Amino acid sequence: MTQITDTLPLLPLTSGVVLPGMVFTMALETEEAQAAAEAAGQVGGRIVLVPHIDGRYSPVGVVAEIVELGSLPGGPQAMVVHGLERASVGTGVPGSNQALWVQVDPLAEGPESPAVNELAREYRAVLENILLTRGARQMAARLREVSDPSQIADLAGYSPDLSLAQKVEVLETVDVEQRLRLVLGWARDTLADLTLRQQIQSSVEEGMEKTQREFLLRRQLEAIRKELGELDGGDGEEGTPEHYRSVLAGRDLPDAVRTAVEREITKLERTSEQSPEHGWIRTWIDTVLELPWG
Repeated sequence: MTQITDTLPLLPLTSGVVLPGMVFTMALETEEAQAAAEAAGQVGGRIVLVPHIDGRYSPVGVVAEIVELGSLPGGPQAMVVHGLERASVGTGVPGSNQALWVQVDPLAEGPESPAVNELAREYRAVLENILLTRGARQMAARLREVSDPSQIADLAGYSPDLSLAQKVEVLETVDVEQRLRLVLGWARDTLADLTLRQQIQSSVEEGMEKTQREFLLRRQLEAIRKELGELDGGDGEEGTPEHYRSVLAGRDLPDAVRTAVEREITKLERTSEQSPEHGWIRTWIDTVLELPWG
């Protein structure tokens, strides 16, 4: 475990969570944040980052090292931090500037259980599938470079699928096995949701391709029939409203059926041939006209 100073300046985080191993850029937009970053220079650039959500300070923070301090392009001061380890946050102590100084104690993760390595492998595999599904192949490949189970669990800090409350829960779960089980369950849900969305999208695309294919084949068939002289120009091309009206005029149909067919023929006139509905209407009319009405 990294050796840290017992008393460090505290920086509350209201919109994000930094976990051990994460490298994170944050703007120093408040006087409180600027004072904490300045005070960190007195203790080797160390600072403790603590979520402060809905008026509650988390009892667990992350000791981080300020890697770089500067300004964002055209914006406020900012710093790049590297999360080092979890620590319990104690009472405040007097400091030399406006920063809030607190006592911190490193939190031991305890011995690894036999299940930890298997859970870590499964979680990394699920994460890799999520990234591959989203087309992030380079990020998926980089996952294989992480081997420590605790670090693998803390990759959840980068996940866009987890809420702020979930990431705080990850931070506060010190035991590695419990943490892996927690993030693995969430990752499985995310992968299942992505897989379902992908299946729906594929079905929609296949349906559209089939409709377009049928439309093109139908137009090609009509063109061939024209060439062969099989279409009767007086009654209109087969499948057109004129053709259907001609067929309808020669059929003895019940009044209700005739009215329904006329209504669909009128709808056919108003529907674009590129629309899937055009094919559906034609199929309905063809079916009704082919039935043996007595």
